[in-house]
Amino acid sequence: MNDKHKRIRRASFGATHHDPRLNGPAFKKPNRAFRNDREIADWVAGLLRRIDPIAQGKDADGRLLGFLAASSVVGPDSRRIAAMLSLPLNLTELWADNLRRNGLWQNGEVCNDHWFDKRSGRVGLILDSFVASGLARRTLNNSGQAEYEAIAGERWWEGN
Repeated sequence: MNDKHKRIRRASFGATHHDPRLNGPAFKKPNRAFRNDREIADWVAGLLRRIDPIAQGKDADGRLLGFLAASSVVGPDSRRIAAMLSLPLNLTELWADNLRRNGLWQNGEVCNDHWFDKRSGRVGLILDSFVASGLARRTLNNSGQAEYEAIAGERWWEGN
């Protein structure tokens, strides 16, 4: 791996990176209250169309990003999100278990402030999607900074 690819610091969201598409917050937090879950689902669908106009959230990565975005609005409620976005409950439960185990969903809260960081929010959301899917583990170091470690299990869900 060359030095250019080593620039994303493991322990900090003040990451340095070269691809300008990774700069900025992952998405804009809604500044209004939603009347119902249908409105939240419509907001998520619009967000996914902006992120990837071709797949529009219909691929596996898009469904996971939609799940995470919805959790930023409704909190850590995998059953509600599954119903809202028509996702398989067994899949959302797997994601939820990984998020809880890694400290991203705890005490009824979603730890997601780093998704809205002006410099590296998109990177934070991508890393947390790896955690949710079981491809990475997240811990906090002694300074309280998040550290991510790739999981190298024989099967993708092992080791998280």
